[in-house]
Amino acid sequence: MTAILGFFVLVDALDDEEQWALAVKCLTVYSRPPNRTNLDLHLGPVGDRIAAHFLGIPASAGAAPPTAAAAVPSASELGSKLRWTTLGFQYDWTRRSYSRQEHVAFPPYLAARTRRLGQAAGCSFTAEAAIINYYALGSRNDDAPVPPSLDPADSTLGGHLDDAETYFDAPIVSIRSDESICRDRKSLS
Repeated sequence: MTAILGFFVLVDALDDEEQWALAVKCLTVYSRPPNRTNLDLHLGPVGDRIAAHFLGIPASAGAAPPTAAAAVPSASELGSKLRWTTLGFQYDWTRRSYSRQEHVAFPPYLAARTRRLGQAAGCSFTAEAAIINYYALGSRNDDAPVPPSLDPADSTLGGHLDDAETYFDAPIVSIRSDESICRDRKSLS
């Protein structure tokens, strides 16, 4: 562990199997309602169509189709344009705040890992909210039926300040998975 004035770097904190399991959950479980994604914000509820894409199965009949009046993106297009999912207390991107009124149960699997990582850094806490960011490489498609902000070419994290948290005595835990964990995997299911 490396520590610099409150900043801790835990190298190899999650082994490859834990990273793989977390990546699968992020794409196939956490991207489903009642959690919110960037696609819900721009297109209306997309139901389980994103998860269905990553699992290679048809979306359930009960899934709400996007409400955008323009062409409805395919599940594959939706999957390639997924940028974020909110867990626990839902983040309002317009107001830059977490909503106390909109809360989804925080996933136990992720809570256990963040708790363990916090303990490794000497902190004790219970995670209440998370923003999962999805990054992809791609090329700009000007004919895309979704806003440019959803384009894979715009998939980068820029410098920012995490200042919307209610309590600043608990840490912000950031987990990064490397694409190398996916190289030898053929399927998410």
